[in-house]
Order: sequence, then structure tokens, then C-alpha cells
Amino acid sequence: MSLLRKVSWLFVLAIAFSTIAVPVVRAQTTSITNLQAPSTAMVGTDVTVVVAATYNLGSNGYAVSVGIFDRDAWWAAGTAQSSQNTCHIYPNEALCGYIPKSASGSDVVTFHLQFSSVKTYRLRAAVELYYSNAQLISGASTFQDFSITVQSTSQASTPVTSITNPQIPISTTSQPAYDTPQLWLAFAIIAALAVLGALIMYLRRGKKLKTTVAKTVDSTTKKATSDEAFCINCGKELPTDWKFCRHCGTKQP
Repeated sequence: MSLLRKVSWLFVLAIAFSTIAVPVVRAQTTSITNLQAPSTAMVGTDVTVVVAATYNLGSNGYAVSVGIFDRDAWWAAGTAQSSQNTCHIYPNEALCGYIPKSASGSDVVTFHLQFSSVKTYRLRAAVELYYSNAQLISGASTFQDFSITVQSTSQASTPVTSITNPQIPISTTSQPAYDTPQLWLAFAIIAALAVLGALIMYLRRGKKLKTTVAKTVDSTTKKATSDEAFCINCGKELPTDWKFCRHCGTKQP
């Protein structure tokens, strides 16, 4: 099999591996399937927000968190309660983090938010995945923005229900994230195949070049040996058929 054909096969195998194996490791995903929140509320009262989510931790994900960000501060103030899991307790933060019993599943988390100022709060529902070292899994988070206008009691013309717009359409779903160890393995194999192909090509080219140089030197030597001689007296070059040296006149054998 020629070198070009061998290298071509290596690259074909690398491309096939990248198109078949790499998508398999894209396992870590999150999504928000439903968000229920009021558009208005009164200051000093609890506001209920419900977030329904799905998740897939892949082969090496560890923990899930569902929470509400205050986009002008940090986590929104309040409490969180999961319908499927036991939330870790974060004092006065609207965040529910836990290690689920299975790698994939769904959850509905109910938040009771607390607003102490009269203003429109810019909020964000977030579903995030983490490794066991508490590192966020990049690319596997889902966010959905919404807002709640908090009014004073005197501004409220009608009683504010806990949920006034129960179904906000969800259009944002996270892109699958690479399962990092398997991804590095895939890239390492592809890189190894590429390096192997380049090394084979380099060695073959070096061997070919060495052979060509050796043939050229041998041919030149033979030509010099057959077409030229040297004077026995002064040592200068002479055609082989000359009987006398043209430089010193010495008779040649």
C-alpha cells in the first residue's frame, strides 16, 4: 500500500471517529420546560415563582442547581423547595442545589421570593450542572429572563395573586455540553493519528531523499573515475587518454 493511501486511510478513520464518537459524548444538557411567575407584587410580601426543569449530568456530572438570579445583585432573596429532591440549605437565597439519585431527570422547584424595595426587579431562572469539585460544567446551563414589578400597598388597585401569568413561553434550551474526559480522549486519538501519519510521511521522504543523494554521489564518482586522471608528477587533472601532462610535460603511464 502506498504512503499516500496509508495516510489517506488514517485521516478517513480520524474523521469517522470525530463524527461518530464525539457526538456520543455530548450528553450533558439542561432545559426549562415551564416558568410560572407574577408580573406584579406588593412590597413586603412573599412572591411565588415555580420553575420546571430537566437535566442530564452525563457520565461525570455530579450536582444540579436551580435558582433565581437578581440580575442587579446576586441570588434573589428567598427560599426554595424541590418536588423531587432535598435542597441544600442556602440562607436567604433563592437557590436549590442537590446531588440527584439518577444522572438524568426532571424537577419542579418552588421559590418564595422576598422583595423589600419598590421597583421592577430583573430576574433570571437558571438551571446549572456541576462536577464533583463544584466546578460549573460549561455549556450545559439554561437561563430564562423575566421581571416582577414590586409596588407599594397604595399603588395596588387590585389584589395581586400569587401567579398572574402561569405559563411564560420557554424558548431557551441549553446546547449539549461535552463530557470533558471523553472529549479529551477523542481529541487525543485524532491527534495521535495525525501525528502518526505525519511521522510516516517524514520518514518515507527522508529515506527517499537519502537514496537519491547516494545515487547522485555514486554516479558523479563513477563519471569522475572514468573520464579523468591525475598527473603522476604534478597531480593535476588530465583526460584519461593523454600520454603527456599538459601542465608539466611528464609522460603518463
